[in-house]
Amino acid sequence: MRHFVCYVQQIHVRVRMGRILETQKDCEAVLFSIVNKRVVALNNLLTYGVAETLVKIYDHIGRHDKVSTLYQDIPGLKEVFEAARKPR
Repeated sequence: MRHFVCYVQQIHVRVRMGRILETQKDCEAVLFSIVNKRVVALNNLLTYGVAETLVKIYDHIGRHDKVSTLYQDIPGLKEVFEAARKPR
């Protein structure tokens, strides 16, 4: 699990450095492990964090169809994003 968390942190750092497109394959690999191998729970904050990064990447490259697929693959993801976007 520690190795997995470090990998997720590397993704976050690369995005902050503006290396968004390089990060797409890494995010997809991590989410594949989460969804198919159950490395962490689907409703885990790590899952939502990686998914959020991938949504931003897909929005950036115009792949809105992929965003819809993420919402289907990760239960509750759309609701989490909608709640985060609501003004407080």
